[in-house]
Amino acid sequence: MQEVAELLGANNRQHLITANSLKFQAVLGWRTAGLDQHIRAALDLYRKPWYDHIVYRDAEFPGEPQMGLVRLIVRAVDGKRRDVIIVQRTEAANPRKN
Repeated sequence: MQEVAELLGANNRQHLITANSLKFQAVLGWRTAGLDQHIRAALDLYRKPWYDHIVYRDAEFPGEPQMGLVRLIVRAVDGKRRDVIIVQRTEAANPRKN
């Protein structure tokens, strides 16, 4: 998370406008039409943290769907609209006994 500003091309004098949720058109394998969905990334929503897990496609890993935890939703950088979702990618793990 410390590199977010650099990845967005922002400096320490610019403001990031963030949101705790974002409505988007989901693409689901079993539907022909998209479906309106909300994703959430909030430190405090209904008195608890709420970070959604999502399945997404990443250009760096073509063909393979990725799973991750939505950590931050950026709506604008220094007043300019820029819808960006910061995702903490998760990796499959082998189960442990007990």
